[in-house]
Amino acid sequence: SDPSDPSDPSDLKSKRNKANRFRQHVNPLSAKYQQPRVDSNDISWISDNFKDPKLPFHLDIGCAKGTFVLEMAEKHKGEMNLLGVEIREMR
Repeated sequence: SDPSDPSDPSDLKSKRNKANRFRQHVNPLSAKYQQPRVDSNDISWISDNFKDPKLPFHLDIGCAKGTFVLEMAEKHKGEMNLLGVEIREMR
């Protein structure tokens, strides 16, 4: 087994294992994630959480730890409202 040989089967297996590490996806429609809505007409949460609700909204679905949303907030301060949503539990 020659580590410098790109056709070495042990090296290919190692690369394949690293390349096939996928995060488990979840079904957001499963009963586990369903939350009853108190009142679908109550939008007071917008003015409670955003300084200027008249600005455009950017929604990041599947934001993970929110890095992208935080960077966008810094870059576009005062230009838009940003909201990141992640369904997976934090590890």
